[in-house]
Amino acid sequence: MESAATAGVIALSTDDHVLANLHGWGPRSLLWTGAVLILVSGIFSMLVVVPRLRARKVKAEAPSNFIYFGHLMHREADELTTTLKQTDILPVLSRQLIATSKIAWGKHRYVQLSFSIFGVGATLVFLAGLLN
Repeated sequence: MESAATAGVIALSTDDHVLANLHGWGPRSLLWTGAVLILVSGIFSMLVVVPRLRARKVKAEAPSNFIYFGHLMHREADELTTTLKQTDILPVLSRQLIATSKIAWGKHRYVQLSFSIFGVGATLVFLAGLLN
């Protein structure tokens, strides 16, 4: 969405299109502020899909955790089998569910911010075109 909007703003700012020859500080300010907000929205969108691997911590946590793939890669199959047979899985599963839900919650907040900021930015660009 953000990349399409950015391409649209660039296209409409060339030659004799509606955003090419804005007159006055008002429309120009709206255009630039809107364009910056659209780019900020794109940054929040990227934060949604950036993996949260916690690479520095997983090796130390691996002996007492066996749900997250980052922990599992530090274990041997035989040792994991023994651990799964002898360990109450509910506390480990509960910790992992809470950790995963916190990550998902944060990523959903980034989506909300991205949509909100994009809406404001797109509206400002639209108004810049109307005021021209």
